[in-house]
Amino acid sequence: MPAPPLVSVAIPLYRSKEFLPIIIGNIDVIADPNVEILVSDRHGDDDALDILRDRYAHDPRVRLLTGRDRLHWVEHYNLLLREARGAYFMWMPHDDSFPAHYIPSLVAALEEDPAAVLAFGAVDAVDLRGAPIPGWTFHPPPFARARW
Repeated sequence: MPAPPLVSVAIPLYRSKEFLPIIIGNIDVIADPNVEILVSDRHGDDDALDILRDRYAHDPRVRLLTGRDRLHWVEHYNLLLREARGAYFMWMPHDDSFPAHYIPSLVAALEEDPAAVLAFGAVDAVDLRGAPIPGWTFHPPPFARARW
């Protein structure tokens, strides 16, 4: 039995076809073979999952979860959490872009401090045209351990 992956990346789909270039770009920049990528569509309102199935048919890191049970979004997210096998877990929304260094940087931050339970990066919000949304940018300060 193979060792579990280090990181599980969950991509919940819902009417996601228009975001396929973003989804594919995100998956394609994940170079680490020790990452599992869970992609799930519980509605089937478009053929986004079928397109991803064809594209990643030979990528053992990509696991596609299908269903027509039309789960509520919370149930859908819980399903992805239950399916995850990695030591670390992250959400990858279908309409968010992630740079290639994102996952390794977060893993490094968590590995650096075993007491840490969360790592996250900068957020630069843009609209569907790619224009910045004023007031929605968040750049966290450098890592500092909370003192209780």
